[in-house]
Amino acid sequence: MKVAGEAISVHLHIMILLVGSFEELDQEVKLVKAVV
Repeated sequence: MKVAGEAISVHLHIMILLVGSFEELDQEVKLVKAVV
């Protein structure tokens, strides 16, 4: 990130939705792994 080179502390956050089934949980896990 551009600001990281300027000695500005950067903390990224990923919000994960609440899930109601194992299928939804599996989808969220795949999404997080794709982003991270």
